[in-house]
Amino acid sequence: MKILCMIGLLPALLACSETPFAVAVTFPEAAGLKPGDNVAMRGLAIGQVRDVDLATSGVVVRIEVEPRFAHHLDSKATFQIEEEKLVTGKRRIAVLPGDPPGVPLAAGATVAGAALPEDMIDRARGALKDSVQDAESALKHSVDHARDQVEGLGRAVLGPDTQAPRTRGDTVDLDQPRHYRVRVLGVKVHATTADGKDWDTMGDPELMVQVWVDERQVLLADGGSALAVEFEDAVSEAFDLTDKTRVQVKVFDKDATLNDEIGVAELTPTPADAAGKRVFRLAAGRIEEVRVAVEEVKP
Repeated sequence: MKILCMIGLLPALLACSETPFAVAVTFPEAAGLKPGDNVAMRGLAIGQVRDVDLATSGVVVRIEVEPRFAHHLDSKATFQIEEEKLVTGKRRIAVLPGDPPGVPLAAGATVAGAALPEDMIDRARGALKDSVQDAESALKHSVDHARDQVEGLGRAVLGPDTQAPRTRGDTVDLDQPRHYRVRVLGVKVHATTADGKDWDTMGDPELMVQVWVDERQVLLADGGSALAVEFEDAVSEAFDLTDKTRVQVKVFDKDATLNDEIGVAELTPTPADAAGKRVFRLAAGRIEEVRVAVEEVKP
């Protein structure tokens, strides 16, 4: 009986001792890829880049994939370097399984990666050029609008009878402004990163929470080193709330050089949510749960 029990435990013991599934991929150039960058399949992180080295006719990139995803890597799979975050220049390797799939790759195999897309630097430069042109156009529009207002004011002073009729609008109760704020109640994150590793060499992540309303950061709060924290007074700046207001709650592992993004949860609260004292319970990325509430600011 003892022998049978040991045989039954053998698969579990083997599963615990599994090491990452490693293969090498050759590319004509690294294109900014570096160790620690993600390996993704259909948007899901399945591993990481472990080493980038020179080869005879390009570079060889060694990747490690979680064992449970290894069977998706086949001889007809495509390995492509692509942009993960354009602004920061972060890259990743995207894997597309063969259709139909080929023979499963063996651990330690070397495969050829796909040709690089059009030059990434040129595309980034083009995006920046478009942004500059948009900014110049917006500035010109603002200047023209201001000039028209000044000219209109001059005409009104000279000839009061030329003023347009008074427009009607919503009444605003100045004693009770309709302003709102976000309160972060608590955050809980998964025990490991997407590749199954600890958050850092010291163990638990140093949690930090940002809250953004549209394009404005309204809260930055430190939670300390833990997998789960409760906040007592993490309250944002006041903001206006419409049915199109987008709120983002970003959770990071605080670092001395570069904060690691754990997850970004999004919500579109309404005044009714604030009136009903609703508590949003959200999960995103490696965030297991973040609890937030929207409150109306009382005078």
